[in-house]
Amino acid sequence: MTGRRALRVLLATGERVHGGAESFTVRVAGSLAERGHHVSCAGRTGSWIERAVAGTGVPFLPVAPRGSVSFVAAIRLARRLRTGQFELIHAHKAKEYMPVVIAARLAGCKVVLSRHDLFPMSQYAALAASHADRILAVSNIVRDALLATTHLPGDLVHTLYPGIKLDGYRPLDGARQALPTLNILPESPVIGMVNRLVSAKRIDTFIRAAALVKETHPRVRFLVVGDGPERQALQDLANSLGLSDGLQLTGFVDDSVALLREFDAFVAGGESEAFSYSIQEAMACKIPVIAAQGGGNLEAISDGQTGVFFTPRDERSLANAMRRILDRPEDAQEMGIAGRKRVEVSFTLDGMLDRLEEVYYNLLER
Repeated sequence: MTGRRALRVLLATGERVHGGAESFTVRVAGSLAERGHHVSCAGRTGSWIERAVAGTGVPFLPVAPRGSVSFVAAIRLARRLRTGQFELIHAHKAKEYMPVVIAARLAGCKVVLSRHDLFPMSQYAALAASHADRILAVSNIVRDALLATTHLPGDLVHTLYPGIKLDGYRPLDGARQALPTLNILPESPVIGMVNRLVSAKRIDTFIRAAALVKETHPRVRFLVVGDGPERQALQDLANSLGLSDGLQLTGFVDDSVALLREFDAFVAGGESEAFSYSIQEAMACKIPVIAAQGGGNLEAISDGQTGVFFTPRDERSLANAMRRILDRPEDAQEMGIAGRKRVEVSFTLDGMLDRLEEVYYNLLER
């Protein structure tokens, strides 16, 4: 805190399931608490975030902002804020903006909203956002999209890139330990994804590209780590392409990083990602990234330096990018090293927290 007073912050999310914004919330909550601030998380009872914060020591409050028209939730939240326990509330999903803003205004608290999505914001959410004290976009492309599609003033919306704690992402040093538990041979190159299994991640493109690569590189194994509503459809697609032995869908894995750090390449298939946390994690593990050319991916990696771009939704373009990594191992290694350095310079958790603290202090001290 560099000698400044402790902040009293409530981080709010109404989502039940795990996603990038939820991981971000837990990461920020635990880290701010470690810095000596008084932090709590508000969410839904039985949600992923309730379970996740249990191991951090951060208090959990079952007073979630349950959707954009939940004025009852706004009143309940305002009552909690009026106790004086908090001076600032920070929310992360557009559907929560209205109840959070109403609660903050009723309680006389500052309110910060994060924008983790690239798709257009509804007019209703934009109306709520216009009454916030600060909006933090996770990438410049998200900020630009907000300003282009709403009437929000430019000085209200700032970019704050997410950050990760480097100690949790150690590059592989020695033999693989996690992949052999999936019956993957030590000599098999592995290309993988770590995603929730939804259409926006373009996992179907990855599977089709994998079938093409297997024709020229039969020893390669492909891995999709994560779960979601499209799992059975994706498994059916893999089977129809003859990949029943060459590609695995692991389902949810508690320690996905243990697998990720043993990949030879990581694929980010979605072209409309606001900013991919998984790309940060892969680069921190010195894994070269193959990414769809679009969205926040353009700000996360440098083509030919920390990874390779491919044309979105084009399995042949993705297959060619995979072959480039497989056929040029020295270049792939250099990309991994450069990716780690990029994270160390631009995407550390400490750097992000320093900037976030400054946002909070500036709002509270003006």
